[in-house]
Amino acid sequence: MGALLSETHIVSAVAMGKAVASLLARDAAIALVRQHPEIALEANRQLARDRYMLLGRLAYLAYGDVEERLARGLLELGKHYGVRCGEGLLINLPLSQGDLADLIGASRQKVNLTLRQLVKQGLIRTERGRIIILDQEGLQKLRRQISSNRRSFPPRIFQPLCHLGG
Repeated sequence: MGALLSETHIVSAVAMGKAVASLLARDAAIALVRQHPEIALEANRQLARDRYMLLGRLAYLAYGDVEERLARGLLELGKHYGVRCGEGLLINLPLSQGDLADLIGASRQKVNLTLRQLVKQGLIRTERGRIIILDQEGLQKLRRQISSNRRSFPPRIFQPLCHLGG
């Protein structure tokens, strides 16, 4: 998107597994969108989804405690990278506690402590940098329970003004 705005890119990405990256020059991107306007429509849809997701993430990072942020983060990782296995849902990414801490905006030490609590509760199992969600419903229930204990989450600033169809 930075190329279309003639701006420097302000985001970066790190591949957690095998990846293919490509680059499209600004002039080529503009020509492609002019030839295929549906690309612009889909890009706008994706931007709207990303914005909505980022506002939600900002709210839970700002107002959620570490246990809630970790539960939510594990559920999201399971949703996008989970692979069913005999015991539950394997998050199929090599994740260190530091990676999880960065993801949820917490210290590695606090993530370590919270992971141990989730293991004791029988919600997850950890082994060799992998996490298996044993009780997805229980993790979801824990996240909801923690959220409901707060009176005003997310704050009104994050509430949509209206709902658009589509």
